Amino acid sequence: MKIVKAIIAIAVVGVAAYFVSHLLQVRQTADLNNRAMKLLGENKFAEARDLLEQARRRDSNNPVIWKNLGVAYEGLKDVPKAIEAYQRSLTLHSAQPEVRDNLAILKKAVEIEKQSAAKLEAELTNKPNDAQVLARVGMAYENLGDNARAIEMYERSLKADPNQPDVRQRLEALKKK
Repeated sequence: MKIVKAIIAIAVVGVAAYFVSHLLQVRQTADLNNRAMKLLGENKFAEARDLLEQARRRDSNNPVIWKNLGVAYEGLKDVPKAIEAYQRSLTLHSAQPEVRDNLAILKKAVEIEKQSAAKLEAELTNKPNDAQVLARVGMAYENLGDNARAIEMYERSLKADPNQPDVRQRLEALKKK
């Protein structure tokens, strides 16, 4: 009888410890999200993203965390990751019209950017060493999140005309990512 009571007592303590640990994790995740929301309001997207990534690792099934990650990535102009975050948020909780709207806007922007990139690529066949066209193609690929292709285009543009500080700056920023 004493053994059964001891086993029950151990089980009760274990379950209680689990729930306390879970509640602590939920509170910490909420704190990370709240701090990130403040940063998003201040347009500090990189800092907010870092906090939200921590929160996501703690609770990957929280649609609010994913939605806010989408906002952070959108603010960082990382459209592919923003789309991925918004889609994940909707998968977890489909009744979010603002997330659905943001996702639709981003997908439309991606489609327009793809069309622009295709037109610019066609223009490159006629002007393969035109620094301006190469730079515009690079920007289109950067906007699409294809950083490798954007880097290639920026490097070709700078080779054609090294006197482009804005292109050099974009290239350096991409190489740091």
